Amino acid sequence: MRLLLVGDLHGTDKTPEHRVDNYAKAWMDKFAWILKTYAKEKCEGMIQPGDFFDSPNTSYAFFEQTVRMINQSGAKILTVYGQHDLRYRTKTNCSLTALSASCPALILGKEGSRHKVKDTVFHFSGWEESIPKPSLKTFNILIIHKMIVDTKLWSGQEDFEYGESFLDKHRFDLIVSGDNHQTFIVEKEGRYLINCGSMMRSSIKQIHHKPVLFIFDTKDRRLQKIEIPALSFDTVFRLEEAVKTKERNEKLETFIQGLTYHKDIGLSFTENLFSYMKNNGVEESIQNLFRRMMDERYSK
Repeated sequence: MRLLLVGDLHGTDKTPEHRVDNYAKAWMDKFAWILKTYAKEKCEGMIQPGDFFDSPNTSYAFFEQTVRMINQSGAKILTVYGQHDLRYRTKTNCSLTALSASCPALILGKEGSRHKVKDTVFHFSGWEESIPKPSLKTFNILIIHKMIVDTKLWSGQEDFEYGESFLDKHRFDLIVSGDNHQTFIVEKEGRYLINCGSMMRSSIKQIHHKPVLFIFDTKDRRLQKIEIPALSFDTVFRLEEAVKTKERNEKLETFIQGLTYHKDIGLSFTENLFSYMKNNGVEESIQNLFRRMMDERYSK
């Protein structure tokens, strides 16, 4: 059975900060290319591990076009709920639920459900759902939306599992995970955990990310990686502005950490604030504005 594997799609017509292109068109172009690849590679199913949409209330126009594309392609898509698909952590009145009702070939896995095709069984685990056990004497595939990593995404990251230990603990033949927007693969004795990463680049942090999909054949367990066509990062992002924003955020984070540290040696928030502004060249007029605001606050 030939399967096409993709990552988080985050479908939306809202353009992320610092992107300069038509984001909705870019999303539709990439998704159309994936559907054409599905047909070209003669796949029998597409696995999408949650966060199909970027929010539970996608615009009508974007939703309608997505439905039309899926139904015209004839692609069989198996997916689960990601946290972005949920409305206040519930599955009612959200775009992905409506998509499953609008596309007969789309299978939206519920907690505890299974879908069997010949000798292959698909198991489903959406955001914060329980993880099932593999079936006996079949090829078992787990589709899961959970933060699984090969390395920490940042030094202080918590609430995640490492891919290698997850594959050891859950004895599926193939695990396709979503939520982590980076691409990585773990393979042990012919069993795979594949995290494709996001289809789109929506953040300055993804400057080195290359969107990909995988073709997996359950018969011979052969894996093929295919890059999804994408323009260069500096073509679709205001790179200089994004870098400046990143630098400002890093300075602000350092400043906040400094406030916590200096609190122990008796420096006040106000003193730290004005010391920071002075040392970082903040205009005198801005400093005076802050002084007036602080005076007004503490004089009440």
